[in-house]
Amino acid sequence: MTIGINDVTLVGFLGDDPEIRTTQNGNKIANFNLATTERWIDRATGEKREQTEWHKIVVLDINLALIVEQLAEKGCLVYVRGKIRKKKWEYKGEKKSATEIVAREFTLLAKGKGSGAEVLQAEGGDSVPFDIEVGDSPSSVAN
Repeated sequence: MTIGINDVTLVGFLGDDPEIRTTQNGNKIANFNLATTERWIDRATGEKREQTEWHKIVVLDINLALIVEQLAEKGCLVYVRGKIRKKKWEYKGEKKSATEIVAREFTLLAKGKGSGAEVLQAEGGDSVPFDIEVGDSPSSVAN
């Protein structure tokens, strides 16, 4: 029996090329950082404001990791759906923790600047509707 829902959906830009690692048994794992930017107008001052959040994405699914390796690069606009996972560990006697998104779905919405807005889906489902111009960066996209 499920006692809750752990589901997150993000649309954002890759901050760098994905890091691809190979496990001891030959499977690939992909990691990348995804930027999402929220914009609003401060009601008190009337000033435009924005805040960018960075999300650590981990792709453990073998097939999905291969697709990320082949298609994703810095500046790509992507759709990611997955679950939030908090890791805890100890390093040199100091307790550490990190929050990451374990991806179940990955869709390349647009390559970096200058390419078409072709939608390439790595996992089933419909493409995500969005109102973003190809070539926009995390600091110039109105969410």
